[in-house]
Parts: sequence; C-alpha cells; structure tokens
Amino acid sequence: MINENALNGWIVTELQASRRDPKRQAQLKRLAEKAKAAAQHLHADALPVGSYQRQLAMVHQRKLASEALQLGYQIPDEDLQELGLHVAGHALGLGLSL
Repeated sequence: MINENALNGWIVTELQASRRDPKRQAQLKRLAEKAKAAAQHLHADALPVGSYQRQLAMVHQRKLASEALQLGYQIPDEDLQELGLHVAGHALGLGLSL
C-alpha cells in the first residue's frame, strides 16, 4: 500500500528538518523502526488470498500508513491511485491484488 522507499526517504528528510523538536524526532524514530520491521516481513500480496496471515499483514500495513499520514506523510500519486483501486474493489466486494 505504501511505497517503503518513499516513506523512508520522507522520514530521513523530516528527521533532519525537525532537529529542534525532540517530541517529533521521537515519533519519527518510532515510525522508522516500525517501517524497518515491516520491511522484514512478507508483503500482504505475497501471501495466499483469504488467509489469516494476509489479513494480519494488511492490518499492519494499514497501521503503518495511518501513523505516517498522521505525522504528515503525503502519499505519492501512484500509491494513491493503487490505494483507490483497492478501496473501490473492496467496496464492490472484489479482492483486487495489484
């Protein structure tokens, strides 16, 4: 759902920009740790459709995306289009796997 390279680049940029705000630094460092941990796990699309593991991976991806958005991350246009396809497919009852 979220481009991990773009997210990591944004985190590094934000860490440099917020040197004088220790609270924001701590939030960004926690997000960076979560992104690193998420990168070590299988992506939801690599797991069998309908499996418990896939659902769990999707929940973790959504939480990471939500936390990044709350800290000000802007989703790139390509990712936003893909996310829109997933939402539309879910609304129609389709399991779209891009």
